[in-house]
Amino acid sequence: MIRRALCIFALFATACGSESDPDAGMLFDDPHLVPEVNLACINYQRVEVGGSATFGVTLRNDGRPQLTISAASVEEDTRGHLSLQGPDPLTIESTESAVMQIVYRPQAEGWDIGRVKITSDASNYPEPFELFVLALARPAGDDGSNDPGPPPPEAE
Repeated sequence: MIRRALCIFALFATACGSESDPDAGMLFDDPHLVPEVNLACINYQRVEVGGSATFGVTLRNDGRPQLTISAASVEEDTRGHLSLQGPDPLTIESTESAVMQIVYRPQAEGWDIGRVKITSDASNYPEPFELFVLALARPAGDDGSNDPGPPPPEAE
């Protein structure tokens, strides 16, 4: 009975980390992308026309080998008000993270939508990972009484 309990304990200890990194948790045999979020909502921040807001997204590698990000881009940006900074670095070691910044610089009031597409060698995303972005630009000097109307249908 004790021998069986020790075997089970050893199995869990091996599967859920190691002595060298007790916080590592379960690691995959291939690069494994774990984004912090799947939706970036910049509309909860007050962003006025001509201003800017930055939304940070953390990308983690839960695989044993290094994860390589080969491309990151903004696509389907309805009005051209979104851009990217990063991710930095483009290679993410096992259990490490990289940060990507979505920058929103609206030039006109209203809703903006777009997608951030991340291409990598992650085994869990053989197709590029896509992050949906929803943002709202308010008129300069808006006191909160301006009703922007409902978000675009693509946001639902």
